[in-house]
Amino acid sequence: MDPFSVEITATWDDIDMNGHARNTAYSEYAIHGRIAFFAERGLTPDAFRTLGLGPVLLREELLYKREIFMLEKVRVTCEMKRASKDFRKFTFRQEILKENGKVAAQVTVDWVWIDLESRKVVAPPQDVQEKCAAFPRSEDFEWWN
Repeated sequence: MDPFSVEITATWDDIDMNGHARNTAYSEYAIHGRIAFFAERGLTPDAFRTLGLGPVLLREELLYKREIFMLEKVRVTCEMKRASKDFRKFTFRQEILKENGKVAAQVTVDWVWIDLESRKVVAPPQDVQEKCAAFPRSEDFEWWN
C-alpha cells in the first residue's frame, strides 16, 4: 500500500530571514500531514473529542535535507513504521517531498493514545484499532513490544 500524502504550499509565514522555510515550518507540514491522514480515516478532532481519546506526540525527529522556498509545493507522506499489537503506541514515518520528488526532510514521530479525562495512556477502542490496522505501513514495518 502506498503511503498517504497531502500537498502543501509554502507561504510567506513559513519563510525565515535566509529566504527558505524556517525549521519549524517543516514540523508544521508534518503535523498538517498527520491531521489530514487521521481525518481521511474519520479520525477528525470532533471524533477524538467524542471518543474522549487523543493522540499524544512523544518524540519528533527531523532530518533536514533540502531547502523549501516560498510558493513551492511540497508533498507530505505518512505511513506507520512501528506499532504495538493493541495500537496503544506507534511510530509514523513521514517524508516532505519537493515537486521534483527529492526529499526535503524526513520526519519520524512516536505516539501514544491518551484518555482525555484520566490523562492516562490507553489502548484505543476496537473501532479505532481496526482503523489503525489498516494504516499504510512502511516496507520495514515492525511490531513494537
